[in-house]
Amino acid sequence: MIKRTFSTLLLWLGLAFILLQWGAPGGVWVVTFMALLTQYELYRLFEKMKRRVLAPTGMGMGAFLCLTAWYLPHPFGIHSHFLASLTLLSLALVTSCILLMFVYIIVPGYRKGPSPLSSTLWGIIYVPFMLQFYVRLIQVFAERGDATVGVWLVVWLIAVAKFTDVGGLLTGMLLGQHKFAPSISPAKTWEGVGGGILLAVILGIAINIFAVHYMPASFTVPKAIACAVPISILAIFSDLIQSAIKRRAKMKDSGGIIPGIGGMFDLTDSLILVAPLGFFLLHTL
Repeated sequence: MIKRTFSTLLLWLGLAFILLQWGAPGGVWVVTFMALLTQYELYRLFEKMKRRVLAPTGMGMGAFLCLTAWYLPHPFGIHSHFLASLTLLSLALVTSCILLMFVYIIVPGYRKGPSPLSSTLWGIIYVPFMLQFYVRLIQVFAERGDATVGVWLVVWLIAVAKFTDVGGLLTGMLLGQHKFAPSISPAKTWEGVGGGILLAVILGIAINIFAVHYMPASFTVPKAIACAVPISILAIFSDLIQSAIKRRAKMKDSGGIIPGIGGMFDLTDSLILVAPLGFFLLHTL
Protein backbone atom coordinates (compact mmCIF):
# COMPACT_ATOMS: atom_id res chain seq x y z
CA MET A 1 0.00 0.00 0.00
CA ILE A 2 2.89 2.38 0.78
CA LYS A 3 4.53 1.64 -2.58
CA ARG A 4 1.21 2.15 -4.37
CA THR A 5 0.63 5.50 -2.63
CA PHE A 6 4.18 6.69 -3.33
CA SER A 7 3.95 5.67 -7.00
CA THR A 8 0.57 7.40 -7.37
CA LEU A 9 1.91 10.66 -5.91
CA LEU A 10 5.02 10.47 -8.09
CA LEU A 11 2.97 9.87 -11.23
CA TRP A 12 0.68 12.84 -10.55
CA LEU A 13 3.69 15.08 -9.80
CA GLY A 14 5.35 13.91 -13.02
CA LEU A 15 2.19 14.66 -15.00
CA ALA A 16 1.93 18.11 -13.42
CA PHE A 17 5.57 18.86 -14.28
CA ILE A 18 5.15 17.81 -17.93
CA LEU A 19 1.97 19.84 -18.35
CA LEU A 20 3.52 22.93 -16.75
CA GLN A 21 6.66 22.64 -18.89
CA TRP A 22 5.20 21.66 -22.27
CA GLY A 23 1.46 22.27 -21.99
CA ALA A 24 -0.97 20.54 -24.36
CA PRO A 25 1.69 18.95 -26.65
CA GLY A 26 3.31 17.44 -23.55
CA GLY A 27 -0.02 15.95 -22.56
CA VAL A 28 -0.46 14.51 -26.06
CA TRP A 29 2.91 12.77 -25.87
CA VAL A 30 2.10 11.45 -22.39
CA VAL A 31 -1.11 9.88 -23.74
CA THR A 32 0.82 8.41 -26.68
CA PHE A 33 3.51 6.97 -24.39
CA MET A 34 0.89 5.45 -22.09
CA ALA A 35 -0.97 3.98 -25.06
CA LEU A 36 2.17 2.39 -26.50
CA LEU A 37 3.23 0.81 -23.20
CA THR A 38 -0.32 -0.39 -22.53
CA GLN A 39 -0.57 -1.88 -26.01
CA TYR A 40 2.79 -3.61 -25.58
CA GLU A 41 1.66 -5.18 -22.28
CA LEU A 42 -1.68 -6.21 -23.80
CA TYR A 43 0.20 -7.98 -26.60
CA ARG A 44 2.37 -9.75 -24.00
CA LEU A 45 -0.79 -10.95 -22.26
CA PHE A 46 -2.09 -12.23 -25.60
CA GLU A 47 1.15 -14.14 -26.08
CA LYS A 48 0.68 -15.71 -22.64
CA MET A 49 -2.67 -16.95 -23.97
CA LYS A 50 -0.80 -18.53 -26.93
CA ARG A 51 -2.20 -15.92 -29.33
CA ARG A 52 0.27 -14.55 -31.84
CA VAL A 53 0.64 -10.82 -32.45
CA LEU A 54 2.78 -8.53 -34.57
CA ALA A 55 3.59 -5.97 -31.90
CA PRO A 56 5.72 -3.56 -34.01
CA THR A 57 2.96 -3.19 -36.60
CA GLY A 58 0.24 -2.74 -34.01
CA MET A 59 2.22 -0.28 -31.90
CA GLY A 60 3.29 1.71 -34.95
CA MET A 61 -0.35 2.13 -35.98
CA GLY A 62 -1.20 2.96 -32.36
CA ALA A 63 1.29 5.82 -32.29
CA PHE A 64 -0.10 6.98 -35.64
CA LEU A 65 -3.62 7.17 -34.19
CA CYS A 66 -2.62 9.11 -31.08
CA LEU A 67 -0.27 11.61 -32.69
CA THR A 68 -2.36 12.35 -35.77
CA ALA A 69 -5.30 13.08 -33.48
CA TRP A 70 -3.31 16.17 -32.47
CA TYR A 71 -1.07 16.96 -35.43
CA LEU A 72 -3.63 16.04 -38.12
CA PRO A 73 -6.98 16.60 -36.40
CA HIS A 74 -9.22 16.75 -39.48
CA PRO A 75 -7.91 14.59 -42.33
CA PHE A 76 -9.51 14.90 -45.77
CA GLY A 77 -11.58 17.91 -44.74
CA ILE A 78 -13.69 15.99 -42.22
CA HIS A 79 -14.82 18.41 -39.52
CA SER A 80 -16.16 15.96 -37.00
CA HIS A 81 -13.72 14.52 -34.48
CA PHE A 82 -15.68 11.28 -34.28
CA LEU A 83 -15.61 10.85 -38.05
CA ALA A 84 -11.95 11.87 -38.15
CA SER A 85 -11.15 9.24 -35.53
CA LEU A 86 -12.96 6.54 -37.48
CA THR A 87 -11.18 7.62 -40.68
CA LEU A 88 -7.78 7.38 -39.02
CA LEU A 89 -8.70 4.03 -37.49
CA SER A 90 -9.70 2.75 -40.93
CA LEU A 91 -6.37 3.90 -42.36
CA ALA A 92 -4.50 2.23 -39.49
CA LEU A 93 -6.37 -1.06 -39.91
CA VAL A 94 -5.96 -1.12 -43.70
CA THR A 95 -2.24 -0.38 -43.38
CA SER A 96 -1.89 -3.06 -40.70
CA CYS A 97 -3.64 -5.65 -42.88
CA ILE A 98 -1.33 -4.86 -45.80
CA LEU A 99 1.77 -5.12 -43.59
CA LEU A 100 0.53 -8.39 -42.09
CA MET A 101 -0.03 -9.77 -45.59
CA PHE A 102 3.55 -8.94 -46.53
CA VAL A 103 4.81 -10.63 -43.37
CA TYR A 104 2.91 -13.75 -44.36
CA ILE A 105 4.49 -13.66 -47.82
CA ILE A 106 8.04 -12.88 -46.72
CA VAL A 107 8.25 -14.96 -43.50
CA PRO A 108 7.19 -18.56 -44.21
CA GLY A 109 6.95 -19.41 -40.49
CA TYR A 110 3.99 -17.10 -40.06
CA ARG A 111 1.91 -19.22 -42.43
CA LYS A 112 1.77 -21.93 -39.79
CA GLY A 113 -0.27 -21.76 -36.62
CA PRO A 114 -2.98 -19.24 -35.63
CA SER A 115 -3.13 -15.93 -37.47
CA PRO A 116 -1.85 -12.87 -35.56
CA LEU A 117 -4.31 -10.65 -37.43
CA SER A 118 -7.22 -10.52 -34.96
CA SER A 119 -5.08 -10.03 -31.85
CA THR A 120 -2.95 -7.33 -33.48
CA LEU A 121 -5.97 -5.39 -34.74
CA TRP A 122 -7.89 -5.79 -31.48
CA GLY A 123 -4.93 -4.27 -29.63
CA ILE A 124 -5.04 -1.23 -31.94
CA ILE A 125 -8.77 -0.72 -31.46
CA TYR A 126 -8.94 -1.33 -27.73
CA VAL A 127 -5.97 0.75 -26.58
CA PRO A 128 -4.75 3.63 -28.81
CA PHE A 129 -8.05 4.18 -30.62
CA MET A 130 -9.82 4.58 -27.27
CA LEU A 131 -7.11 6.63 -25.57
CA GLN A 132 -6.75 9.04 -28.50
CA PHE A 133 -10.09 10.55 -27.47
CA TYR A 134 -8.18 12.28 -24.65
CA VAL A 135 -6.07 13.91 -27.34
CA ARG A 136 -9.22 14.76 -29.28
CA LEU A 137 -10.69 16.52 -26.26
CA ILE A 138 -7.61 18.72 -25.92
CA GLN A 139 -7.70 19.39 -29.67
CA VAL A 140 -11.34 20.55 -29.59
CA PHE A 141 -10.54 23.30 -27.10
CA ALA A 142 -7.25 24.15 -28.83
CA GLU A 143 -9.31 24.90 -31.94
CA ARG A 144 -11.40 27.29 -29.84
CA GLY A 145 -8.24 29.07 -28.71
CA ASP A 146 -7.64 27.58 -25.27
CA ALA A 147 -5.97 24.17 -25.15
CA THR A 148 -5.48 24.62 -21.38
CA VAL A 149 -9.21 24.07 -20.86
CA GLY A 150 -8.98 20.78 -22.74
CA VAL A 151 -5.97 19.70 -20.68
CA TRP A 152 -7.83 20.42 -17.43
CA LEU A 153 -10.86 18.46 -18.62
CA VAL A 154 -8.62 15.49 -19.42
CA VAL A 155 -7.02 15.77 -15.97
CA TRP A 156 -10.54 15.88 -14.49
CA LEU A 157 -11.51 12.74 -16.43
CA ILE A 158 -8.40 10.83 -15.40
CA ALA A 159 -8.76 11.85 -11.75
CA VAL A 160 -12.43 10.78 -11.62
CA ALA A 161 -11.63 7.42 -13.21
CA LYS A 162 -8.54 6.65 -11.14
CA PHE A 163 -9.98 7.75 -7.82
CA THR A 164 -12.87 5.40 -8.47
CA ASP A 165 -10.20 2.71 -8.07
CA VAL A 166 -8.83 4.35 -4.92
CA GLY A 167 -12.27 4.76 -3.34
CA GLY A 168 -13.20 1.21 -4.26
CA LEU A 169 -10.01 -0.17 -2.74
CA LEU A 170 -10.28 1.74 0.53
CA THR A 171 -14.02 1.18 0.99
CA GLY A 172 -13.68 -2.47 0.07
CA MET A 173 -10.91 -2.97 2.61
CA LEU A 174 -12.93 -1.30 5.38
CA LEU A 175 -16.51 -2.34 4.64
CA GLY A 176 -16.43 -4.91 1.85
CA GLN A 177 -18.82 -7.81 2.41
CA HIS A 178 -20.63 -8.61 -0.83
CA LYS A 179 -18.63 -9.70 -3.88
CA PHE A 180 -19.21 -7.71 -7.06
CA ALA A 181 -17.59 -9.91 -9.73
CA PRO A 182 -15.99 -12.86 -7.91
CA SER A 183 -15.18 -14.86 -11.05
CA ILE A 184 -13.23 -11.95 -12.56
CA SER A 185 -11.94 -9.84 -9.66
CA PRO A 186 -12.54 -11.51 -6.28
CA ALA A 187 -11.37 -8.45 -4.31
CA LYS A 188 -14.08 -6.16 -5.70
CA THR A 189 -17.21 -5.68 -3.59
CA TRP A 190 -20.49 -3.82 -3.98
CA GLU A 191 -19.48 -1.66 -1.02
CA GLY A 192 -16.26 -0.81 -2.84
CA VAL A 193 -18.21 0.06 -5.97
CA GLY A 194 -20.36 2.49 -4.01
CA GLY A 195 -17.36 4.00 -2.22
CA GLY A 196 -15.46 4.36 -5.46
CA ILE A 197 -18.29 6.20 -7.19
CA LEU A 198 -18.80 8.45 -4.15
CA LEU A 199 -15.12 9.43 -3.95
CA ALA A 200 -15.01 10.01 -7.71
CA VAL A 201 -17.98 12.39 -7.51
CA ILE A 202 -16.50 14.24 -4.52
CA LEU A 203 -13.16 14.65 -6.28
CA GLY A 204 -14.90 15.70 -9.50
CA ILE A 205 -16.69 18.45 -7.60
CA ALA A 206 -13.49 19.50 -5.79
CA ILE A 207 -11.46 19.84 -9.00
CA ASN A 208 -14.34 21.65 -10.68
CA ILE A 209 -14.38 24.23 -7.85
CA PHE A 210 -10.58 24.45 -7.43
CA ALA A 211 -9.90 24.87 -11.15
CA VAL A 212 -12.99 26.93 -11.94
CA HIS A 213 -10.91 29.50 -13.88
CA TYR A 214 -9.61 26.74 -16.18
CA MET A 215 -12.93 25.00 -16.77
CA PRO A 216 -15.61 25.94 -19.31
CA ALA A 217 -18.16 28.33 -17.78
CA SER A 218 -20.93 25.86 -18.64
CA PHE A 219 -19.25 23.07 -16.63
CA THR A 220 -21.17 23.72 -13.43
CA VAL A 221 -21.10 21.57 -10.30
CA PRO A 222 -24.40 19.82 -11.18
CA LYS A 223 -22.98 18.98 -14.62
CA ALA A 224 -19.77 17.74 -13.02
CA ILE A 225 -21.81 15.38 -10.83
CA ALA A 226 -23.94 14.24 -13.79
CA CYS A 227 -20.77 13.45 -15.78
CA ALA A 228 -18.77 11.93 -12.91
CA VAL A 229 -21.31 9.20 -12.11
CA PRO A 230 -21.41 7.45 -15.54
CA ILE A 231 -17.66 7.97 -15.99
CA SER A 232 -16.98 6.33 -12.64
CA ILE A 233 -19.29 3.41 -13.41
CA LEU A 234 -17.65 2.84 -16.81
CA ALA A 235 -14.20 3.05 -15.19
CA ILE A 236 -15.18 0.08 -13.00
CA PHE A 237 -16.19 -2.01 -16.02
CA SER A 238 -13.07 -0.94 -17.92
CA ASP A 239 -11.02 -2.19 -14.98
CA LEU A 240 -12.94 -5.49 -15.01
CA ILE A 241 -12.12 -6.08 -18.68
CA GLN A 242 -8.42 -5.84 -17.90
CA SER A 243 -8.89 -8.19 -14.91
CA ALA A 244 -10.60 -10.71 -17.19
CA ILE A 245 -7.72 -10.52 -19.69
CA LYS A 246 -5.12 -11.01 -16.94
CA ARG A 247 -7.08 -13.92 -15.48
CA ARG A 248 -7.24 -15.54 -18.92
CA ALA A 249 -3.48 -15.05 -19.30
CA LYS A 250 -2.92 -16.32 -15.71
CA MET A 251 -1.05 -13.15 -14.76
CA LYS A 252 -1.48 -11.11 -11.56
CA ASP A 253 -0.13 -7.89 -13.10
CA SER A 254 0.43 -6.81 -16.69
CA GLY A 255 4.00 -5.76 -15.85
CA GLY A 256 6.25 -4.48 -13.08
CA ILE A 257 7.49 -1.04 -14.13
CA ILE A 258 5.41 0.86 -11.53
CA PRO A 259 6.10 -0.25 -7.92
CA GLY A 260 2.94 -1.09 -6.01
CA ILE A 261 0.76 -0.82 -9.12
CA GLY A 262 2.25 -3.18 -11.69
CA GLY A 263 2.48 -2.38 -15.37
CA MET A 264 1.20 0.48 -17.48
CA PHE A 265 -1.92 -1.52 -18.36
CA ASP A 266 -2.63 -1.80 -14.62
CA LEU A 267 -2.50 2.00 -14.53
CA THR A 268 -4.57 2.72 -17.65
CA ASP A 269 -7.11 -0.11 -17.27
CA SER A 270 -9.89 2.13 -15.96
CA LEU A 271 -9.04 4.96 -18.36
CA ILE A 272 -9.57 3.14 -21.64
CA LEU A 273 -13.35 3.01 -21.98
CA VAL A 274 -13.71 6.31 -20.14
CA ALA A 275 -11.94 8.22 -22.95
CA PRO A 276 -14.66 8.07 -25.65
CA LEU A 277 -17.45 8.59 -23.10
CA GLY A 278 -15.62 11.55 -21.58
CA PHE A 279 -15.11 13.07 -25.01
CA PHE A 280 -18.81 12.62 -25.82
CA LEU A 281 -19.91 14.25 -22.54
CA LEU A 282 -17.41 17.13 -22.42
CA HIS A 283 -16.45 18.21 -25.93
CA THR A 284 -19.55 20.37 -26.37
CA LEU A 285 -19.10 22.37 -23.13
